[in-house]
Amino acid sequence: MDEVSNEALFQAYEETTIEIFQSENQLKDLGWKEYFVITAWNPFSKELSLTENRARNIALHEELLEMGAELLKAVGRSNDWMWLEESFAVKGISQSKMIQMAKKYQQNAIFQISIGQRKVISCID
Repeated sequence: MDEVSNEALFQAYEETTIEIFQSENQLKDLGWKEYFVITAWNPFSKELSLTENRARNIALHEELLEMGAELLKAVGRSNDWMWLEESFAVKGISQSKMIQMAKKYQQNAIFQISIGQRKVISCID
């Protein structure tokens, strides 16, 4: 990936809307003060079919559960709705393990979210 496309890609990540099917207050009540958002969709931003993407997310879901993670369904999408990826909000897994999972599932980045903050973490070597 060249520098210009890498910069544009991460700008798109910065502008991504993350929707978790819980309110911020419900997340606080559940003890979710910090968590990550990850997907297995569209490896290295290469668009796959819905069937392929969902199969990849099922594998990711199973692996995260085996690691002892707490999961909530989430969606990451562009503000113009031209790009959408089913995702997971994940609690109980370290940042280093989340980066390993992102690399395994060929993701460029994950999101780290805490109350009032959101950070895009690069998973590209």
